Amino acid sequence: MLRIENFSGKTLTYLLMTGFCAGELAGAAAYCSCGSEGFETLEKIAELFFRNRLGCTFIQTVVNSFSGAFLLMLLCLLLGFGAVFQPVEAAVPFFHGMGIGVVLTEMNVIYGFKGMLVSALMILPYAAASAVMVIAAAREAVLMSCCVGKRIFGRITNEEIDVRLYLTKFLALFGMTAALSVADGILTYFFAGLWTRFLGV
Repeated sequence: MLRIENFSGKTLTYLLMTGFCAGELAGAAAYCSCGSEGFETLEKIAELFFRNRLGCTFIQTVVNSFSGAFLLMLLCLLLGFGAVFQPVEAAVPFFHGMGIGVVLTEMNVIYGFKGMLVSALMILPYAAASAVMVIAAAREAVLMSCCVGKRIFGRITNEEIDVRLYLTKFLALFGMTAALSVADGILTYFFAGLWTRFLGV
């Protein structure tokens, strides 16, 4: 059981950020370890990524952008009420980083400099912002799990666990993620066609 006194500040945030970065590296390594057949498959996925975003309505694009981060944050919210789920909560940023690492590496390998440019302008800003939201959600979940663990072992009373504050923080995170998704949807709606033509997809 993690002790909340040791992980209540910047230390926990730094650990989760490190996990996210490690996930990105793992995702990039996993992509690079694929054989030629894997590259062909991932290239088709990359093309579908842009074609699907180009063919989606604004609302569909917003929902698609929001759903990935939302599900991870919702998982953190629910797991936070269990004392034994701290390792899973701490691993959420790692898995989020893996997904981003695969997408960014895929773009860079398949499309070269053009892929790097499109990634920097179209994918990376939302990916970085959503990562902040996921890391914040994981942090709150780990801290809540610590409180629940201390309550089980009688170190604090039930009144000292502020569930309302916990839920309020997650509502704020969901709201900020929704706003980011709207911004991503607007940019995609206006510029996805331009980037698709730029890449020759």
